[in-house]
Amino acid sequence: MPNINKSVLLNSHLFNPLKEEQVDRVLSSTREIHLGEGNTLFRQGDKANYFYLVLEGDIKLFRISAGGNEKIIEIASKYHTFAEAVMFLEQPHYPVSAEAINDSVLYRFNIRTYLELLSQSRELCFALLGDLSIRLRRMLNEIERLSLENGRFRVIQYLDEVADRSNQDSIKLHIKKKIIASRLSLTPETLSRIFKELVEEEIISISGKSITIHDRSRLKGFGQAE
Repeated sequence: MPNINKSVLLNSHLFNPLKEEQVDRVLSSTREIHLGEGNTLFRQGDKANYFYLVLEGDIKLFRISAGGNEKIIEIASKYHTFAEAVMFLEQPHYPVSAEAINDSVLYRFNIRTYLELLSQSRELCFALLGDLSIRLRRMLNEIERLSLENGRFRVIQYLDEVADRSNQDSIKLHIKKKIIASRLSLTPETLSRIFKELVEEEIISISGKSITIHDRSRLKGFGQAE
C-alpha cells in the first residue's frame, strides 16, 4: 500500500465518512504526485480518471480562450480538492487545464474507486453533495464579483480573504502578481496601480512579496469607492 498519510484524508470531508476498510481501499489506488513550478498536471479536454488534493503548493486551474488568452478559474491551495465534479459526466474530460504555480505535492485519487464507494455509502454521497454545493455557491459569488464589482473592490476582497486565511494582517504573496491579476480578471498594470493607490493612502505597505494591512476597515471602505 502506498505511503499515504491517512490523517490528511480523514480531515477532508470527502473522505471522513469512510469506514476503515473503505479508507484502505482508497489508499490502495492513491498516489502522491510531485510537480515542479510550471509543470502541467492535465490539460483541458484530457480524459478525467482522477481527482486531486493539494498537500503543498498551489495549482492554477485555467482555460485558454479562442484568442489565446489565459483565464484562471480557480487556485487550489493546501488541503483543497479539485476535479471531483467531473466524475459524474457520462464521458468525463477535464474542462480546464491544471498547472503548478510553484513546487507542489498532491494526492491523486482514482475516480472509479471513489464512485464505487459512493454507491455503498449514503454519508459519503452527502459529503460530496455538500462539497459541490459549496463550489457552486463560490462560482456564483465569483460571477457576481466579476460582473458587478469594480477592479478595486476585487483586489481589496482578495487581500481581505488572504488575511483571514492566515489570521494576520501581514501576508506574503507566494503567487506571482500576474497570476493574481488573471484570477481577478485584471491586467498586471491595473493590479499594480491599485496596490500603489493603497500604499499612497497608507492603508497597506509593501516590502518585496510581503504586504502589511494597517487598517482593515479603511481597506474595505476603499474597495467600495468608485
